[in-house]
Amino acid sequence: MRRKILLIAGIVVLFMIAFVGAIFWMLPTDSIRHLAEKTIEKQLKQKQSVEIEDLSISPLLNVTMKGFRMTPRVADMSAAALATEGGTFDGYYCAPYVEDQSFVIDKIFVSPTLSSLLSKKYAGKFELKLRDGIIDGSVKTIEKKMQLMASGKSISLNEFALLSNVTKTQLYGDLSFDLRATTDANKLAELSVKMNSNNTVMCPKRFKLKAQGIPYIEFPFTIFGNIVADIEIANDKIIINQLTSDGPDIVLKVTGDIMLKSSKNPDVRLNLVADIKPSQSWVEDNDMKVIYQVCEKLDDGGIRLTLRGTTKKLKHDCGTPIPEPVVEAPVPEAPNADASAENPKTAKEKTVEEKKEVDDKPAAEPAAERPKSPRNRAMPSRPTIVGEKKKVMNDAVRRPFDSSTISEEQIKKHPELFDLPKTGKPELDRRLQRIDEEFNRDFQNQPSQQERSNQRARYMRSVKGE
Repeated sequence: MRRKILLIAGIVVLFMIAFVGAIFWMLPTDSIRHLAEKTIEKQLKQKQSVEIEDLSISPLLNVTMKGFRMTPRVADMSAAALATEGGTFDGYYCAPYVEDQSFVIDKIFVSPTLSSLLSKKYAGKFELKLRDGIIDGSVKTIEKKMQLMASGKSISLNEFALLSNVTKTQLYGDLSFDLRATTDANKLAELSVKMNSNNTVMCPKRFKLKAQGIPYIEFPFTIFGNIVADIEIANDKIIINQLTSDGPDIVLKVTGDIMLKSSKNPDVRLNLVADIKPSQSWVEDNDMKVIYQVCEKLDDGGIRLTLRGTTKKLKHDCGTPIPEPVVEAPVPEAPNADASAENPKTAKEKTVEEKKEVDDKPAAEPAAERPKSPRNRAMPSRPTIVGEKKKVMNDAVRRPFDSSTISEEQIKKHPELFDLPKTGKPELDRRLQRIDEEFNRDFQNQPSQQERSNQRARYMRSVKGE
């Protein structure tokens, strides 16, 4: 009898398992998947289209979705008008501009609590896989408010399309976070986020400006390093408890708050203080010294920027820029002037001695009269050096002889008058020396006065037929 009872009980259990399995086997998963897509799109106010490749439900009501894809319905092409050159920077590829991309989750696993389904107080756990990253957490309902706890690890910023679609900025880094949020009637009531981003890099980006004559400002490729943030949202107010980066390109520290739009606040209102310290190499490599022409340069090379007011009437202050002093080259002092100033008596005696030497020199003999003769051809002129300013010689070094009467004896007697003056520039002195050598060579190759007379006599005899 006992054996028959156990046999019947076993058959009933197997029947129930088979029946429940058949129910879930025969569930219209395609219809459920389509219903899930439409429900999520409705929650997103039809701004995103949702696609789910596969959906399955286990007998314990665990739901598994694969290939979840969320794509903006209307593509925002405003970033294309501010495209940069793009390229590869320090091994990171940066696109000219950021296009709207689909946010893809490889796998979503939801495990609801059965008792919460019966009491209509939703609760359960979830896990999301995004490439190498994982986001897991839990959801529970407390007094008609839903509380969400989540943590993320090893999330690639370059593949996190939700962030790039909002900021229109291409970022690299490894993100991890802890999040706690509370919603009331499907509206965000409170939010607390603690975030760490390692090896954070920002690609070049152009920001649109409303200033007249300046259409945009371009922010260069920048390595922020490790970013730490502690941010809260409460009563329509974003409170930044901590937002720092450790460089190497920029060391950043931001504190303050942002009042969001609400029934009491028609405009976004900012109250922020940012200490920004760029590295010297980043400033010089990207030609960003202009920031010190707009903002005051602090002792450590950074600036302090304050932003206050609404976005429509935003007031910014970063101090009064102080022009950097211009270091002038020292002017060499004349040694004779110093000597005269130190000992006036010695300078006076020296002047008297120089004058006496000049008076004792014999007077120059008058030059012998040269017989008149046809003027010889002019000596070749010095070619003009392109790109160099013409140097005017003073009377002390200007050549005193006419080009038609210069003789080799005069050149040998006064060689110092035919030496070129030094300009103090080695390259220019060498070029002038070569020109002078060519000039002297052409002069020496000219026929002498006697040769020119003989040539003229032979010419006249040929004309007369002699």
